[in-house]
Amino acid sequence: MRVFKSLFIVLLFSSSCNSFDEKEVKNEVFSPEFKNYQLQNNLELINLDTINTYSELRKEMSRIDCSGKVAGLKFSYNQVHYNTVGFAYCPNISEDACYFTPNQFTIKNDSFIKGFKKRKSIEHLNRVLDTTISNKYNFRYKQNKLKPAVIFLYVEDKHSIVVTKKVLKEIIEQFNRVNSDKSPDYFKYTILFEGYSLLDIPPPPPPPVENNKLILN
Repeated sequence: MRVFKSLFIVLLFSSSCNSFDEKEVKNEVFSPEFKNYQLQNNLELINLDTINTYSELRKEMSRIDCSGKVAGLKFSYNQVHYNTVGFAYCPNISEDACYFTPNQFTIKNDSFIKGFKKRKSIEHLNRVLDTTISNKYNFRYKQNKLKPAVIFLYVEDKHSIVVTKKVLKEIIEQFNRVNSDKSPDYFKYTILFEGYSLLDIPPPPPPPVENNKLILN
């Protein structure tokens, strides 16, 4: 009887360990790009849980970009561990980047716009992605893959790093959701950490008016 009890305890403990391991795996979320760069051994990790502000994070990311590596971002949010990558251009290198894709998202703090539509909370990203998928013009030519998304991100330093983590968490989860039924590269995306908000750039002034008529050159 004593042997039976001992065996039962061992089996119970083993089962508990397995359940714990499975729970730990489920609490770790990765973006596809993180895994790709990890395989290339080209990542330098930043733990956002040790960072205080967005500008502090961006400064560290720029340093990594200057070294020729990619910034891997890891952080915890609501007891879930997230892993993704982001880009903040090296200030010592002159770069002019143009992104010709209809799938552009501009995020300031915890709200965003896509194209020229009105600003929405980051919590509505799932609906906007579903709408994007429903439009055939957002897909690559003769491919069942969407044109890659470019996400311009900026968070004011009056907010703690928690806002940045909340936004990144939503991006990772929602794009993973979209890709889960297809393939990791079904809807690829790049997160650009900007030094200012593109939403704060004023629109160009209207053309001058003379005698109630537009002056056209």
